[in-house]
Amino acid sequence: MKKRAILATRLEDGLTDLAYTLLNAGHELITDNHAGRIIAMAGLPVTPVEFATRQSKITLGRTASLHYSLHAGIAVDTADAKQVSALAAASMTRVDVVVAQLPQAVSDFGEHPEATLFRSDWPATAALLQSAIARFDRVVTLCDPATFADAKDAFGDSEEAVATRKKLAITALKHLGGYQAALLEAIAGPQGWDA
Repeated sequence: MKKRAILATRLEDGLTDLAYTLLNAGHELITDNHAGRIIAMAGLPVTPVEFATRQSKITLGRTASLHYSLHAGIAVDTADAKQVSALAAASMTRVDVVVAQLPQAVSDFGEHPEATLFRSDWPATAALLQSAIARFDRVVTLCDPATFADAKDAFGDSEEAVATRKKLAITALKHLGGYQAALLEAIAGPQGWDA
C-alpha cells in the first residue's frame, strides 16, 4: 500500500534532509505551497495538497489540510482489512507521517494578530496535527526540526519505533498546546479567559 507524508510547515531548517529520508522510506510527499517550494527547489518530487485531494483551492488554500481524504488516511487502522479496503475503494491513501508547525507566541501571529488569524491556515494545520497525534500508534508526527532526525527511527512496528512515535507525539502535543495558549492570548489578551 502506498504511503504518504504530509508536510504543512513553514520550517526550512532540515526540511530537505527530512524529505530525502521520507522519500527513501517510500513516502509520497504531499506539501503545502511553502514546503513544496523548498523541497522542489532541491529537485525532489512533491505533490501539492490540492492535487492529492483533487480539490481546487478554496479560501486561497487555507483549509486544504482539512480535506477528509487526508484525515481518513491518518485515521485508518491499517490492521483492519475492512478499513483498508474501504480507504482503497474511495481512492484514498494512508498517511504515515505529518510534519506541521504552528505559532508559539502572540508575536508569531504578526502585527495585527486578530486579522492574521482569519487569513491563515493555522487552524487547519492544528487539526491535521491533532489527528496525527491521536494516531501515534502508527503515524509519525513532527513539528520541531530538532526531532526530524528521529523520523527514521519511528518507522515500523518494533517497540523502539512505537516508543519513538509516542515521544514525537508528546512533543507535538506540547507544540499544539503552545499554539493554543498563544491563540488564546492573541484573541483574549494577556489575561486570557478573564478578559
